Amino acid sequence: MSKTAEFNKESWESELFVHSTSLILQAENHDERGSPGVAAVCLTIHNNYIKKKESLTMMIDNHEQHTLSLGQQPHSGLLRHEVEARLAGEVDSLLNRQPAEGLAWRGSSKDLMEALHTAFTTGMIADEGGGTLPFRQMVRRACGVLHVREPRNPYEAAARGERRKGLRSTPFMQRYRRSLGRSGATPFLDMIADSSD
Repeated sequence: MSKTAEFNKESWESELFVHSTSLILQAENHDERGSPGVAAVCLTIHNNYIKKKESLTMMIDNHEQHTLSLGQQPHSGLLRHEVEARLAGEVDSLLNRQPAEGLAWRGSSKDLMEALHTAFTTGMIADEGGGTLPFRQMVRRACGVLHVREPRNPYEAAARGERRKGLRSTPFMQRYRRSLGRSGATPFLDMIADSSD
């Protein structure tokens, strides 16, 4: 994929994410104020964001399949949805841990929020009833287990993480994907220290 195409894809996805985040916050505000109809509309538009993200992921996967057929290798040799599924598995593993275990997050808050939101958008992390675990509950649980202060606006923290640019400020998912090239790598879980470290 050309640098121009990559930049446009990231801008488009980032813009969708920011609008979606705003809609989720509006939905929560309207729900609290007793306007369930407006809240439902906001959530419907957010769900459309998730569908557009899935569509974009399919387009990227198709491009990467074509790249593989030409003998070129994307980072780690995995397609985007495979990378996100691997991350979701690692996040799910974290969410099954307990605060008493004394785990600590060694990365930035933006890294954690970006990772959690990416895992959330896969729809692979379930709550007790089998539905998708809501993002805020995922954040609350992860922050509790990792003894990290919960951001006031985790959606915005995740969006800022995804928008990062430059050599010293690369989005978490780009670094995560590069790290998957190692055999048996668990880049997300590797950023967690336990009390024995």
